[in-house]
Amino acid sequence: HDRFRSGRDSERHGCDGGGWSYPAIVAGGNNACILHYNTNHMRLQAGDLLLIDAGAEYGSFAGDVTRTIPVDGAYRTTQRAVYEVVLAAQLASTALCKAGVPFEQVHEATVDELCRGVCGLGLFKGSWQECKETKAYRRWYMHNTSHWLGLDVHDAGRYRTDGVSRPLQPGMVLTVEPGLYFQPDDD
Repeated sequence: HDRFRSGRDSERHGCDGGGWSYPAIVAGGNNACILHYNTNHMRLQAGDLLLIDAGAEYGSFAGDVTRTIPVDGAYRTTQRAVYEVVLAAQLASTALCKAGVPFEQVHEATVDELCRGVCGLGLFKGSWQECKETKAYRRWYMHNTSHWLGLDVHDAGRYRTDGVSRPLQPGMVLTVEPGLYFQPDDD
């Protein structure tokens, strides 16, 4: 809708300039497996999923939220099972976002839950620990869980100090973005 593209509505609610911290990434169906997809010419059908990765800018600070929703309002059985795995990873990781916890521990919690999940779904035949150790999960989860969020959507700041994962401190803001991406040709 034009009023959202122009940012007028977001400005009315206190957002800066155009209102967006980055161009929205919106992808449906198989295109949702392409990180940072932005062509958006696919007609969606009942049963398809829509991925939305968008963020508003407010008070010069950037937001970043990613969600995948069913086009027709209801997850299919397999989609619901995958959703539950990703949600468990998000909840486990978010619970660790507090002062003193090493940054990398948030990602490790995500990977643990996703590995348990893909094993539970029968996608990996070994143990969840083997899935993690061999990095077999990277077939479906190829990026890190978090990045700094602040004045920019990928804000400046070190993730490691002197070779050690940086502990989270009060006032730090980071994303928690677990996901599972299934390519259309992945049996």
